[in-house]
Amino acid sequence: MPPGRDGIRWEKPLIGTVKARNGQPHNAVVALMHHASAIKDLRDPNPQRRYKMVGFGYKEMKGYQTLVSPDGIRWTRLSTEPIAPDADVISAYYSEDIGRFVAFPKIHQQVFGIRRRAFSTIFSDDFVSWTTPVSSFVNDLRDDAGTLAAVERIRPLLDEPDDPTQMRTEFYRVGVYQAESCTVGFARMLMISARGRYGNHQGPLELQLAVSRDLINWKRPFRTPVVEFGELHEWDGAHFSNAAEAIRVATKSGSMTKEATTSMATARQNVPDSWICPVAARCRCAARSGWRHGNWIDLCPPPDRKREALC
Repeated sequence: MPPGRDGIRWEKPLIGTVKARNGQPHNAVVALMHHASAIKDLRDPNPQRRYKMVGFGYKEMKGYQTLVSPDGIRWTRLSTEPIAPDADVISAYYSEDIGRFVAFPKIHQQVFGIRRRAFSTIFSDDFVSWTTPVSSFVNDLRDDAGTLAAVERIRPLLDEPDDPTQMRTEFYRVGVYQAESCTVGFARMLMISARGRYGNHQGPLELQLAVSRDLINWKRPFRTPVVEFGELHEWDGAHFSNAAEAIRVATKSGSMTKEATTSMATARQNVPDSWICPVAARCRCAARSGWRHGNWIDLCPPPDRKREALC
């Protein structure tokens, strides 16, 4: 649990609550939780549920699950059964627009005869009962048509030759930003060229833009990276991840606001997707990407909303 004031400089206080095998102090507060999304909920009258978490757990109960905490440090599992089927990537947030908790679990689907990573949408009013998953992110032929071009850019980093039976594009995670009249999505896309050296798929992971008004039907007019890769030899050359939710921040000098940006935390690495990073010293880093908020303008906002928006 590393707190930070600006998303760039982080502290790591030794406040861990997970029992360590070596008995040494640390900062881990939840054990064996994959892709956890944490939410601070000031609306809940119960202070014991001030912080909420959605993730894929491997301890005690395996599956997509929810946890609550009074302080973000001491966590208790809330769900008694998985909130959605399948595994193992999920993201979640609270939608101010509809007043509900929203999560995007990975649920595989058969697409063009191949079992692929795809994502669905689930909702909850109380963080206890969740709706039946509705498919929302499934690849199409346009995605697959762009696979080879994305793979070519990182060709020198790949271990295995192309396998035409494997080459395709799949979704890997979904992050969002709550804009004025819709929700902007940041879809994490895996462009697969072959099976990887360690059994997983190999290929670049990039972030692409999506937008929706109902969180189920998404438009993806651009199938290009919304965050550009660095050079192949650099730490951000081939693989991006994303936060569950991007936030709006302001940079101030005295009492004057200099610029407003939409900030999204990203994890980057200089190797294609695989189970093991061959360049351990430069495998994963955290970064912050941002956009000027005033550049996102909708020329046709819905009639009941005249605020600036992106759609």
